[in-house]
Amino acid sequence: MPLSTKFAPYAPALQAIGLAWVTNVVFTHREVLVKSACVLAGLYGSGYVAYRGYVYFQQRRSHTTQEEIEDDKDTQFERYTAFTKEGYEDLKEAYLKEEMRYTGKLEALKERECHLERDLPFDYTPTIKMFYDDKDEAFHYYTKTGNIPYNALNAVCRNYVLTFQCVDLYNDENEIDSYKKGTDFLHVGDEESEKEEGEDKEEEEEEEEKRPSLFYFRPVKKDKDKVKKKEEKKVNKFIHKGNLLDYDHVFGVKNDETQSKVKDIKYTEFYQVEDDDEDADETTL
Repeated sequence: MPLSTKFAPYAPALQAIGLAWVTNVVFTHREVLVKSACVLAGLYGSGYVAYRGYVYFQQRRSHTTQEEIEDDKDTQFERYTAFTKEGYEDLKEAYLKEEMRYTGKLEALKERECHLERDLPFDYTPTIKMFYDDKDEAFHYYTKTGNIPYNALNAVCRNYVLTFQCVDLYNDENEIDSYKKGTDFLHVGDEESEKEEGEDKEEEEEEEEKRPSLFYFRPVKKDKDKVKKKEEKKVNKFIHKGNLLDYDHVFGVKNDETQSKVKDIKYTEFYQVEDDDEDADETTL
């Protein structure tokens, strides 16, 4: 006979005995149990309050950090915008002056004396060094990274052509047109894009009126003409040649000094130095 079946008649009695024993234990140790329950409740409550406080302050911190990031972005954008406008008014006045045209040899602009070093409004690459290369017909520049916007390079280029009086090397036709028209500063392509947007809008309205059916397709020729028109506009050419360590390697002062010292030592002087060393060794012996 199974054990469970054997003790089945005594189950109610056993349950009553168990319940009485548990009740006796609880009653006997009621003070300890109450204190333990209070301690556990306090720990749980403290832990919950601490957790909610941590979550709250993390959310506040995250919100504050996000605001700081947004403010920093606004500051960086304002700094970048101001930087891209540097030299515009000065170059506007100097561009048509004959004395600001370069009359020397273009290859001389590659010499270190004709290199321009400027601070940039970027934390990731704070410094730039630029000069004009006559063979590439472009402005070479060295920065920590090559990810420099064209308008920022244009600002440095304005400073360069003004410093070394070679404004005729500045080839941004959009900007030069604004000099001649006497208009305010515009980024490259802004004036053209605004004009074309207006033209596109007018054309679309006209085509909407003339459209005979749902299967009307806009002519492609006009779009091709516009692309060709944009390509014909000249812009300044910039070539990133490397970082500042590369610049120091190519144009560094230490390299030039070492080479000059080697070149200054003559053949007879070299053997004179060796003879002096041998005499010194014999004297020591």
